[in-house]
Amino acid sequence: MNTINDFSKLKYGTFIHFVTDLSIFSDGRKPSNVDEAVNSFDVEGFADTIEKMKVQYAILTSWHYNMIPLYPSEVTDRWRAKRSPRRDLLGEMIDALAARNIKVILYTHPRDGHDFSDEDRELTGWGKGHKDNDLSAPSPDTFDYKKWNLYIKELYTELAERYAPRLFGFYTDGAGPYKGKKPRFEENMQVVDYLMIRDIMKSHNPALIMIQNYFGYIFSNDHAMPEGYFGYEESVSFDSDLVPAAKKALALCSFKDGWFPQSVSADERDILLATDEDMARLTIFNASCTSGGGTVWACGPYAEGNVWQNGVPSQMERVGRILSKYRESALDCRVGLAYPTVSGDTLMEKGYIFSTSSPDGEFEYLHLMMKEPTYTIKLGETADASLLSSPCSLTEGLSVTDFQKTDTGYKLTLDGKWNKVDNVIKLKRTPSIQAIQAHWINDTDKRIRYEGEWTYCHLTRESRESLGCFESDLHRAKAKGASLFLAFEGSFAEIFAHTHPEGGCAELYVDGIKIADLNTKGDSSKGRVPIFKTADLYGGWHTVYIVLTENSVFDIDAIKIYD
Repeated sequence: MNTINDFSKLKYGTFIHFVTDLSIFSDGRKPSNVDEAVNSFDVEGFADTIEKMKVQYAILTSWHYNMIPLYPSEVTDRWRAKRSPRRDLLGEMIDALAARNIKVILYTHPRDGHDFSDEDRELTGWGKGHKDNDLSAPSPDTFDYKKWNLYIKELYTELAERYAPRLFGFYTDGAGPYKGKKPRFEENMQVVDYLMIRDIMKSHNPALIMIQNYFGYIFSNDHAMPEGYFGYEESVSFDSDLVPAAKKALALCSFKDGWFPQSVSADERDILLATDEDMARLTIFNASCTSGGGTVWACGPYAEGNVWQNGVPSQMERVGRILSKYRESALDCRVGLAYPTVSGDTLMEKGYIFSTSSPDGEFEYLHLMMKEPTYTIKLGETADASLLSSPCSLTEGLSVTDFQKTDTGYKLTLDGKWNKVDNVIKLKRTPSIQAIQAHWINDTDKRIRYEGEWTYCHLTRESRESLGCFESDLHRAKAKGASLFLAFEGSFAEIFAHTHPEGGCAELYVDGIKIADLNTKGDSSKGRVPIFKTADLYGGWHTVYIVLTENSVFDIDAIKIYD
């Protein structure tokens, strides 16, 4: 029996960062203490604003900077000398959103001791100092793993006992690659017992979905939700043509200082970084690709709770109104089957055409996002070999005047008013029994075992080399002998790499037998390049082993398995 909440049904949310130690009032005044910060918060006004955004879910911050909870915490007060508020603001927020049928996910940060005072570091076992040049990592000389994780255990047990049964999901933060280099998986695990956190939360609510801020690993969680592409989306001005879709959920910050908006005075202008149309288009586009969570837009109120940055709630409300027109085709849907969006695709690369499917697969929704009217649409054959028929327009003022099956796919003729956000055609979908099922295994998948020196690279404002890769990331090796191993069940395996002028060579073994020499050298940087596909393996379990044969750059992007 499946006891886990269905994350795949969520496509649109908001991420609320309200942190007492960073909060200010809209006039710029800072609360004198944690009680003033939470007591001034208008929960009903806050929840009314969220409801107007028409989001499916909201992520609320339990604590972040300095780890001060938004509720009376006996654990915090006992360990850190009465630092928590007397009002249960978090509980009130959860209840107010639930009353408005908005699902709630709680955010926490289990390794934020670097923000503590020296006294609190000593009291909790974090210790003074830090590791090397990394201010977010404790010093091995002073860090007390057992003591810190006892504090974490008590804190999360208290949180779970108070709120877990009322939640849809749970989100944990961590530390990412130091200056964009290797994932600090081992270092994170040496600081926090993430398996313990999972056990605590799941024991109090087995249905909870578990989400991880994403730096190439998700510890003991099930889903990834990074902070967008760490600035890339801002560097292209949130142009919906250029931001890649993702299988994982994306938390995007389209407002200036939106992660911690309480620190920005209300009289500051130029808060909005994206247009209503681009926010809506990105949300719909991601809905065609996501395995769950979709797009989450980060914002938040001032200490009053019902006062926000200039223009933020009104823009979120406008985006919500736009998306409500596409509920059937973009929010109450599943990923596209006929014309799927593959992680790493951009709208421009897709020719502004993609699809979503109804939950039962009976209908396909064709999305046409060309900004200029395009009334003759030529489509290739469907990716799943399904047959499409009976088209009807779901866009007001737009009609289908002709629909034909051609030798190469379909031809669609439209007439009427073109919508600059999205134009949706609903079609009857008849599945094919001959369709071959396939699934992607990303380079970060836990099933892949890496040996030797590998570096994790992902899309950021500063680094774009993984643009176009599956999930916009890759694993890179440079030394002879570095290898990766994967066991899988299926009939074919296809290897995808990131190719570029410095690309190198490796040997490929399937079931222990060498079957190919791989080469990732290319004229330009390009992701999701198929460099080899096995012959028919006729089902069953098989292994793939790749080993570098020279000291050169080899970038693995993904492996696609065909059933």
